[in-house]
Amino acid sequence: MLPVVNNPIITNAAVNVQSRFMSLQKSSIESSGWNGYGIYAWGKSSAYASSVRTNAFLALESMLGWGYGDSTSRWYAEQTANVLRQVQWGMPPFEAYMGETADEGYVYRPNQTGGEMLSWTTGGSFVFSLSPRTFLSDLIDMFSMPNEFQGITPSNAESTLTYWAAIRMYLRYKHGITYP
Repeated sequence: MLPVVNNPIITNAAVNVQSRFMSLQKSSIESSGWNGYGIYAWGKSSAYASSVRTNAFLALESMLGWGYGDSTSRWYAEQTANVLRQVQWGMPPFEAYMGETADEGYVYRPNQTGGEMLSWTTGGSFVFSLSPRTFLSDLIDMFSMPNEFQGITPSNAESTLTYWAAIRMYLRYKHGITYP
């Protein structure tokens, strides 16, 4: 008698249940979280896109789109990748070392160049601007670790590393490019 794990009927049923669950989760994210240029963060206006959530969305849509052949996911992955190419601090379409914030206008931050903006919105001089601070941001900051430096922080390691990982997954699933 074969073990349950090697039974093709049970294995296929488990894959179908998992695939249906992922489809439901994906459609929920697509319908409630996508604002046209990213995934918005809970507690903020839907006009602001969150870097880490948008990066995770790109990774998921890339895997489902090219890994599992879902054409809707490929569309979302393409749209998300196009946005993410435009939200690196101090890179085109921005001027070198510069970016724009919704609160302060143009900001010069050479140490942040190449990092992904923490969050973004539309409506500035550039296509995307760093989102304004909110009451919730101030409240969270009161109970958080002190900032590494004073002033505007357009990017951090968390947003940039998840950006790097999401772009790698996108390139791997879409173009078959793998990195060591």
